[in-house]
Amino acid sequence: LGLPLDENYMDIESDLTMTCRKTFHAKVTDIKQQVTTRTNAVVQLLQNCQHLMHELRIEEEEMPLDRRIAGSLVRSKDGSFMLASKLETETCVGIGPDVLEELSQRVARLTSERKVRKARLQQMGTEIATMWEKLRISDEEQQSFTRGVQGLGMDTIAKGEEELRRLHTLKGEMLNKLILEARNRILVLWNETNTTQEQQMTFSPFNKNNESHWNDDLLDQHDDYISSLETRLEQMKPILRIVEKREEILAERMEYEELQHNSERLNQRGAGLAKQLMREEKMAKRIKRELPKLTIALEEKLLDWKREHGEDFQVGGEVYLDVMRVQEIQWKQYKDNESKAKLKKKQEERALTDTRFSQKSNYKAVNGKKKVSIAKTRRFREING
Repeated sequence: LGLPLDENYMDIESDLTMTCRKTFHAKVTDIKQQVTTRTNAVVQLLQNCQHLMHELRIEEEEMPLDRRIAGSLVRSKDGSFMLASKLETETCVGIGPDVLEELSQRVARLTSERKVRKARLQQMGTEIATMWEKLRISDEEQQSFTRGVQGLGMDTIAKGEEELRRLHTLKGEMLNKLILEARNRILVLWNETNTTQEQQMTFSPFNKNNESHWNDDLLDQHDDYISSLETRLEQMKPILRIVEKREEILAERMEYEELQHNSERLNQRGAGLAKQLMREEKMAKRIKRELPKLTIALEEKLLDWKREHGEDFQVGGEVYLDVMRVQEIQWKQYKDNESKAKLKKKQEERALTDTRFSQKSNYKAVNGKKKVSIAKTRRFREING
């Protein structure tokens, strides 16, 4: 333990009484307990050190302390770890007064190193994965590299750095192709995000067409712009999903209206007619229930978008709030025209009915008059011979 012994316990001859013996026994018990406590603490710290050294691929020959750490633990009969020696040697740390401090500091340094290496490897891994995708690296090459790097050792970091250098070299060789592919991706994203012509013009690197001036910076500008468009698209997707669903309901509403004007659909018999009527009933319920909810929710989200982004949400190059207003106006006009058409049809049918009734009445009147006239003529002839 490296602890000084009190002078009271240095004299073992002058006092041999039972009381003195009990005092000595108590001291021995106390020291044994301290030895056990420190030994357990040392064993735990050694296990932590050895685990970190193994994870970081640290060779024990690099530092004398690491060499002692590597040789300090052995297996007991029950399989648990125990100290090879309680005394400090060239291959064992022992349980001396400074060992807990030394091991605690070593664990702290190894833990810090582990954190630094892990962060570095995660950063490299992300960059490597991005470049693999960008450069169309085959799955076989990716798997081959992945199998060759394990743990947090410096060799793993070295292999990662070497792979990055190789990929950057390959990137330089494929620069023109990558820029063209980036521009194609931008065109797709412009369409998906409904980017206006004015907004497109703000990305001036897209119009640099002299390939002799193309470089890594230009490619990076394209990649950064793609990232911003993809972020914008992700923000737009919840609204676009509502727009799509609402447009489907609007299309279904027009289909339902057309069905109501097609009386031939009722010429079916039996199960066919029942199935058709059930389908129309479901359509009507869905239109009545979902369309108002979707419209209200969409209006709220479109207004939120304008407040957050300082611009109107557009679909197909049109402000969708305006589109919704026009759709509502057109629907009201459609229903008004339909009502007018029905009214006109009723008036025409009523007029036709009145005309037929009038013609029939006139016909009877005319025929009755003719009969009377003929009878009088005959009577007149008979009287006058």
